[in-house]
Amino acid sequence: MNLLNNILIEMAEILTLIAEASMKTEFDYRIVEEDGCYSIREVSYDENGNIESYGKDESYPIGVTPDDLAEDLNEMMEAMKKPVLRIRDDELIED
Repeated sequence: MNLLNNILIEMAEILTLIAEASMKTEFDYRIVEEDGCYSIREVSYDENGNIESYGKDESYPIGVTPDDLAEDLNEMMEAMKKPVLRIRDDELIED
């Protein structure tokens, strides 16, 4: 009976890890144009890499240490290498 309980516990833990992994959403920073103004926003992607959502407000660099702040700034600078996204009728469009 102990062996069966251990197996069931391990299976439950594995299923929990799988569920958590599938719920994780990837995000990055992107340059977004809205009404002629450009800003950096957080953009979330689904598991297929499609845009899922975006931050309604501009993103600002933040960190609990100077190194964290520098890392956040570097991630924001990476947005400059990607195509600009545009907001049209509350939808995020990638040209």
